Amino acid sequence: MSRIIGGAVISLIFIFIYGCNTTAGRGYVNPEFSDYKLTSVAVYVDNRGDVGELLELGLVNELRRRGVNAVSVRDIARFSNSQEEFVEKVWGLGVSEVVSVVMADSQGSSTYGYQSFGSAYSTGSYTTANFTTTPMRTFHRSMLTTASVFDRQGNKVWEGDTERSAQGLVFIGDRLTVSETTSALIDALSESGLI
Repeated sequence: MSRIIGGAVISLIFIFIYGCNTTAGRGYVNPEFSDYKLTSVAVYVDNRGDVGELLELGLVNELRRRGVNAVSVRDIARFSNSQEEFVEKVWGLGVSEVVSVVMADSQGSSTYGYQSFGSAYSTGSYTTANFTTTPMRTFHRSMLTTASVFDRQGNKVWEGDTERSAQGLVFIGDRLTVSETTSALIDALSESGLI
């Protein structure tokens, strides 16, 4: 009996820690730009947090790895006094395109059950019982992105989005979440023929 209970507890711990993980991305090319290829790109992720920075740098590195000249413009955005100044400085870098990414990132936990441990002692007509109840939690995270590619004339060349859902302690960390999202965005750009 104790082996069955031990096996059940180990199975629950395994599911709790490992969980599951799915990431998907898709892209849409503007029909007027069906043969467009990225050449020199400024990448901007509209999120001031660490995850936004990781995503922006991940995209820059992956684009460079695929032969596209890519630069991060996070610091330009951070220190520009207006949107007009930001746009002027970005185009002043000599880039041909801007990849703009808007992201939403949420994470949390939920209780899916309780585990109780305890003991009872009886002597004569007296019974003493002690027990502890611990909530069993599952952790989850979702990240959604919408990315757009604009040329120097302001035309939207491409739009794509990704969705990442993860559950379990192994799959909800920042680096893995960003890595999977970056890969999905790069794959969507590649499948659309832009890189």
